[in-house]
Amino acid sequence: MELMDYLRIARKYWRSIVVIVLLTVIGVGLFSLLSKRTYTATTSIVLSVVSVANNASELNAGSTYAQTQVKSLALVATAPIVLQPVIDSLGLDTTPENLAKNVTVTVPVSTAVINLAVVDGDPAQAARIANALGEQIIAAVKQLSPPSANGGQIVVATIIRPAVAPTNPTTPKTVQNIELGLLIGLVLAAGQALLRNALNRSVRTEHDIERVTDPAVTGSIMLDPSPEEGPPAAVADARSLRAES
Repeated sequence: MELMDYLRIARKYWRSIVVIVLLTVIGVGLFSLLSKRTYTATTSIVLSVVSVANNASELNAGSTYAQTQVKSLALVATAPIVLQPVIDSLGLDTTPENLAKNVTVTVPVSTAVINLAVVDGDPAQAARIANALGEQIIAAVKQLSPPSANGGQIVVATIIRPAVAPTNPTTPKTVQNIELGLLIGLVLAAGQALLRNALNRSVRTEHDIERVTDPAVTGSIMLDPSPEEGPPAAVADARSLRAES
């Protein structure tokens, strides 16, 4: 099939194409409007090693140690040892396992930073949970990190970006969903048009004749409604295109 064939099919089934696209976009739009809104609050924590570095080698070793510890702490962030105290302090009606599903922990490459993202239906609640997680991680670091020779902390966690209540929902992404619905609608509409054209065996146009016969079309006689109103065009105007046909 060539481009003109696709254009001919689109012109032939344009009504169904428009209907399918509109129904798909409207359906996706209604789904987005009726979907439950969720919000994401984020907080960031940095780990640092408390030591007296005598040279660049010791300073680099301390930095490497902090990066190693942050990977382990990222796993602890969604463990009951951190989540249960958060649930108790905020009075949440959930379990550590269910709360962990709403918490995402990421560690940027070659850093000692932990990013926490909390998803909740209430933006203020999402921020409260994220900040409580940050405070509890600081407490977990004090509890789990080995003490120094003088009994102090070797690893210290510090909140560098407290969570604030988000103003825009994370889901649903209405505009993005409508754009996706438009794309899906176009695909479905094009598919049904091509399928209907493939299953349609009627002969109505010159193209249909060329499709089902081997001989080429050498001429055609255009529709002439004049017999209902008067003499045929071939009689009324011997020089007309219909008369020539």
